[in-house]
Amino acid sequence: MNDSARQLLYQLSLTIGLCLVADAAEFYQIEDIESNTSATDFYPANRLIQGPGQGFDENEPHDSLSADGQFLWVTQACAYPCDYFAEGLTAPSFRLDLGQDQLLDEISIWNFYNDNSAKRFHLRFATEEDGGNGFGNTIAYSPSFTAANIGWQKRQSFAFGRAIRARYVLLTISDNYFRGDGINGGDRVGFGEVAFEIPDQDRDRLVVTAPGELSAVTGNLGNDQLHNLLTGENYWSAVLSESERKVYFSVPTDGKIYAVSLDSDPPVANVFVASDEAVFHGLAINEAEGILLALDSGADTLRQFRLQDGAELNKLASGFLRPNEILLDEGANRLVISDSGLDQLIVLDLEGEQLDVLDHLSTEGVWGLAVDPETGELLYSSHDLGEIWRWQPGGTPVREHAGLDGPRGLGFDRWGRLYCVESGRDRVVTPAEENPTSYQSAPAGRDIALIGVCDTNANLLPDDWENKLGAPDLTFYGDADQDGILDGAEAAMGGSVTGGPNGYFALQPGSTGEITLAHWALAKSDFEYQLFLSEDLEEWLPIEVLPSVQTVNDFYELWTYTINLEEVKLSPSGQVFAQLDILPVAR
Repeated sequence: MNDSARQLLYQLSLTIGLCLVADAAEFYQIEDIESNTSATDFYPANRLIQGPGQGFDENEPHDSLSADGQFLWVTQACAYPCDYFAEGLTAPSFRLDLGQDQLLDEISIWNFYNDNSAKRFHLRFATEEDGGNGFGNTIAYSPSFTAANIGWQKRQSFAFGRAIRARYVLLTISDNYFRGDGINGGDRVGFGEVAFEIPDQDRDRLVVTAPGELSAVTGNLGNDQLHNLLTGENYWSAVLSESERKVYFSVPTDGKIYAVSLDSDPPVANVFVASDEAVFHGLAINEAEGILLALDSGADTLRQFRLQDGAELNKLASGFLRPNEILLDEGANRLVISDSGLDQLIVLDLEGEQLDVLDHLSTEGVWGLAVDPETGELLYSSHDLGEIWRWQPGGTPVREHAGLDGPRGLGFDRWGRLYCVESGRDRVVTPAEENPTSYQSAPAGRDIALIGVCDTNANLLPDDWENKLGAPDLTFYGDADQDGILDGAEAAMGGSVTGGPNGYFALQPGSTGEITLAHWALAKSDFEYQLFLSEDLEEWLPIEVLPSVQTVNDFYELWTYTINLEEVKLSPSGQVFAQLDILPVAR
């Protein structure tokens, strides 16, 4: 490996090990807005959908651009002095039209109009098929929120706790910040700008091998540029060892396999295997046995090396003809090999004994391999046919995607999305998405590895927290200290899994009878966080008020609850106990 390549490998391992600060958010364009009070509104509702750069700053932290009335929707007044919501008037609402069904998981508002500012509001949703008045027809979910009255500048973001796909959103206001003295406002209802941030579910780093270079990209939506990190080597395969926290790369023309440590400071890239006659192609990791599996296309054999020291063990299988990629299907305890010379898929058990062979029209130029995380079925790409097929051994292959140009490596990220290296178009693409995301500049790309930023062992717990505790073997749904709190919840609350049982957090209300509780939440995850409060550690009250959300990095968000204890029918004096529960979101 030349000095330039070694230095750039250092950059790769360094960037993979870091949590990156989030870029400015991207927001959907709202096509139209209509209020149910439009005939008498003091300020029209169309002022609320001006969008980034016009209604609010397009840069973080996305502050409002002005407190002027041109950024406000305000209803008519009741007979001042009065309380708008005590007069029996129709609850003001407005319908937002996003133009087409969009994936939503939060609403952002800029709430300012003194004591007329909206305080409580709830949302209803309708799909394009439901129509503009079909709220609740197919989406029963209707979250409620309490907006803060914190001045004109700051963005408030409220997470739904789940993803909703809808075109229309109905926002209805049920209270404002009337002070109750009949003098200081409350006779109107006002609302500032409204926006919906485009969900950013891509948290993994894509590592793509290609002749003469290796490329990586942070998978944020909207970022379609691959950054070249290595030059001068003929890279073929890339695979992550979760237990070793290393990335392994094969270089067939040199007969070498490189290992990059993600934990060394500075990170280290070493030659793991050097075999002069070898032509190393596909790689796979057997974590349970501590073995690296390597296809040697020079000898058409499957070789295995001990991760601990690189020592070679007995060859596992032979008789191939230019094998491309190998996949360890842990769920089925089998190995799958794509053989481009034989145009076959070959299935072996973990001891190397042949279980099945697929010789089918779809395996012409077979290359990439992946396992569908939901169904357990195999997906493979045909480079020559430009297609991706789905197959379960013993069954009949089914074509999944067509019209691709030289599809090679395949991989699923932790969110269940399929990625394909489309070598003929020098890119990585997500072919299963309605609007595929394309990552450019992967010239004649081959293999792909997806590495979780800040979570390289893919257990949904941040590496920094695990390393600080010295507890790398935790699981999200485990309870290492047997205190009744999942390890995932401990991570969210910044707790410890080594400090003994506790099971709850004690809070002291402030002088206003409110408590404030913050926790870290997996950003846009497939989990719901449910907060419970108790006065006696026996009866626990579920809290339905959803938190404000602050994006901190590409992995975690800071969720902050401010709860008025009287409003949830708890005593505003004395200690209150909080407990966090975590549930998977139903798909």
